[in-house]
Amino acid sequence: MVILHEIDGDEPSGCCEVYLRGSRIVFRAMRLLEEWKYLPAQISHCRIPFDIIALRDDVTLLIQVISSRRPIPDARTLVRTYAGKIDALRRMRTTAQFRKMLMAYSGMCGWKYYEVLPGGLIPAWHLPDIPAE
Repeated sequence: MVILHEIDGDEPSGCCEVYLRGSRIVFRAMRLLEEWKYLPAQISHCRIPFDIIALRDDVTLLIQVISSRRPIPDARTLVRTYAGKIDALRRMRTTAQFRKMLMAYSGMCGWKYYEVLPGGLIPAWHLPDIPAE
């Protein structure tokens, strides 16, 4: 559960400009999550380093979605290209009920998805294969 506390007024504490990260790739990721029997919701606050929270009876996923015009064939390329985004997600403290995930899409390589751990990325083996588009 994410709770924003209010302080004197209508704006949440530490609030910066609220916006929707409304890219098509986020919505495509949400459709994949629905196919995998998750209930996804888009996050629209800029201080939270993930785009989607996906709920299921057994687990809650916190997901950063990345789209690239350049090929992303593996985790090494992803870390080299998007180190800041990945570090923000790695540093975020969560309880054991939450899994931090990264879903990356590039036109040449398709979808790649990884679990984000304190030491880096590992393939998310617990997710099903991604259907061909």
